[in-house]
Amino acid sequence: NSMITIFDFDTEKIINQIKIHKAAGKIVKIDPSKNFFAVVTSRNNINIYNIKNLNLECVFEEHNHIIYDIIFNPIKEKFELYSCSEDSTVRVWNLLLAKCTNYFYNQGILYYTKIIEDENNKIIPTLILGDDDGNLTELNLNTGNIIDIYYINLHQAIVQIYFLENDENNDNNYLYIFTSEQTLIKLKINILKN
Repeated sequence: NSMITIFDFDTEKIINQIKIHKAAGKIVKIDPSKNFFAVVTSRNNINIYNIKNLNLECVFEEHNHIIYDIIFNPIKEKFELYSCSEDSTVRVWNLLLAKCTNYFYNQGILYYTKIIEDENNKIIPTLILGDDDGNLTELNLNTGNIIDIYYINLHQAIVQIYFLENDENNDNNYLYIFTSEQTLIKLKINILKN
């Protein structure tokens, strides 16, 4: 019905609703500073709302195909949002500047993004991207450079990625990958440390 509904978890009651103009909301994410939340719409836009007054702050419209996932940079001071799309791009949005500040091309359709944290919840400046052919791309968030590409060639879309803590015996790092064919894969990766 083109509405975003906001609930109070304690009372389980609706406290507010937002009408999205001529679109439906598909994905909702809250930024780490808790100042904004983002809504991916059925028109392939990303609406940014102010949490306190629910005003629409800006609309990001550069994607021209379906947006499959968005994720905020967990470093609060960055005010950055990353989006991946069927147009094979990852876009970096700055909430304070209200614009796209960078973008990267990927070989396949991007279905999922993951920002890595280590076992102490310290942010590792790495963005993991899963595409429609089951391959992974690892980006350095500080430079925008590709760290590594893992050509797994599963021919299955990656739908979820989880980070496994370091292997204490040999300091390896692994990802658990869930695919559209209900396959679970454990992948050794070389993550950026600083």
